Amino acid sequence: MKILVSILLFLSAGIVNSYAQFLRSNNIAGESGKGLLQIFPRGMRHMSGDVYYLVTIDTSGVMALIPFERDTINYTSPIVKSVRKRNPLLTMHGNVMYDFYYQSAIDTPYQQKDVYQHTVQVYMDVMVRDRYPLRINFSTTQGNAALFRNITGVNLQYTNRDFRNMLLEKLQGWDENRLKQRSGLNAYRTKLDSKAMEVYKLRSWLNSSAQIQKLVEERERKQYGTPLPAGNVADSLPDLSALNVNTLLRWKGNWTGTKTPSAVDSVTSNFEDLYKAKEKQLDSLQKEWSAMDASYREQEAAFGSEGADLVEKIARSRNNRELAKALETSNLPDTVLPKGYKTLLAVRSFGIGRTLVNYSELTAKDISIQGVQAEYNPSYYVAIATGAVDYRFRNYVVNSNRTGQYLSLFRAGIGMKEGNNLIFTYYFGKKQVFNQNTADSTKQPDYRLMGIALEGRMQLGAHTFISGEVARSSMPYYMQDSQTGSKFSSIFKLSDHRNEAYAVKAESFIPGTGTRLSGVYKVMGAGFQSFSLYTTGSSQTAWSARIDQPFFKQQLMVTAGIRKNDYSSQYQQAEYST
Repeated sequence: MKILVSILLFLSAGIVNSYAQFLRSNNIAGESGKGLLQIFPRGMRHMSGDVYYLVTIDTSGVMALIPFERDTINYTSPIVKSVRKRNPLLTMHGNVMYDFYYQSAIDTPYQQKDVYQHTVQVYMDVMVRDRYPLRINFSTTQGNAALFRNITGVNLQYTNRDFRNMLLEKLQGWDENRLKQRSGLNAYRTKLDSKAMEVYKLRSWLNSSAQIQKLVEERERKQYGTPLPAGNVADSLPDLSALNVNTLLRWKGNWTGTKTPSAVDSVTSNFEDLYKAKEKQLDSLQKEWSAMDASYREQEAAFGSEGADLVEKIARSRNNRELAKALETSNLPDTVLPKGYKTLLAVRSFGIGRTLVNYSELTAKDISIQGVQAEYNPSYYVAIATGAVDYRFRNYVVNSNRTGQYLSLFRAGIGMKEGNNLIFTYYFGKKQVFNQNTADSTKQPDYRLMGIALEGRMQLGAHTFISGEVARSSMPYYMQDSQTGSKFSSIFKLSDHRNEAYAVKAESFIPGTGTRLSGVYKVMGAGFQSFSLYTTGSSQTAWSARIDQPFFKQQLMVTAGIRKNDYSSQYQQAEYST
């Protein structure tokens, strides 16, 4: 029995007429009706890609082709299973600060020794489902001083600033992934260019004058029987493009069938066939190139063309409406844009617990409350705030009952807060004032107050704005006449200007130098009351001017300012904004 020995590295490079010299692009004719065979350095593959042939030779030197059907699994390509990434419900990170304060003796009307206070502050950034940023703040102060209260505050806060920063971070990560995809697209473009070069070379060969002349001469020989020119010796090796399996094995010298045609017959009969085969090959290459080009254009269109400039566009958006428009036109995936992103961008801030109220110069500015506050500004503006106020005057001589204080406020208007707008404010609450004008100390004063304000803002260019505000409030209890009626009616007593206030504010930024200029001018009547103003009883004029100038590429900031009668609010006991 003859034993077939499979030769994996058949006909090594040292043997004459080595098959190992065949290139991947060489084709030979296969069985009738089944297309061409592709010749590889170690074997052959059918053009359908479903059958591979291994060249074998037995001990007597007889060659054969053994077919192998292609497996359904492509072992040359990794199997990638798409697994959807599951985002955790909560992701938290932050820091904890502890402070210990000790004083051996304090100099107050009540002398006390060995006074200490423990302060613990916790700041946590919380991400819900990797899409919704929240901030939790906790602060507590505990001590043994008789004159200082133990204060504990908790705050849960959302700001569109944090949401915007989260979007920018995700967008930058998405853009880095796009760059990787772009490299793959560029590699595909290289293949497309290589295929175009094949088409160009083959077309140049077909259209060259030498090949056309040779084709004409062969046709003349076929028609008139013209012999080959003297000295024109045909190549002893057969042309690969005209080979079939039988010819291949016959040429190897192990075929006992029909006789090999003469060199002259081969040359005179094969060039026209070769030319036609080249034409078919050109047509096939052009179709392949067209399919690859269409696929490339489809991938490029899906990839998009905005790139990193989208990050810059979003970073430079002046308000949430501009940002929402930029995101809407960018066709970003759901992994970057969470559901309801327009609403989340429109919510400027939302806080529960100890939160900060900072709305306008004449109503409520930098007021720390225990309550809730929210701002919503899609194209119109709405804001609410309500809560208890901690600050109060303290009489250290007589421990009188302390009146509870609270603030409630509602604002509504049109326009964007960072652009042109017109906003109306109504506020009311209870605020303790210094009880120096009350004759009857046994009677509890009426600390209630209310007021209205109208504020307008005009944008003068991209970096400059000016705003103005007008406000009227109820009269304080020590200035209110019993005949004037209720506190609400005192607001609309237009003949009395003591409860009026006016404010003008301007700010400008110089991009070339990074300089920021700002100024405020306020006039307040003796009877005007608001939570931004904690001193009453006299007419006041306040103004301030400030300049901020960075140096050394934003590494050093120098601030200079001057102000008159413009006090920092005593209500601002805690601020969590950073």
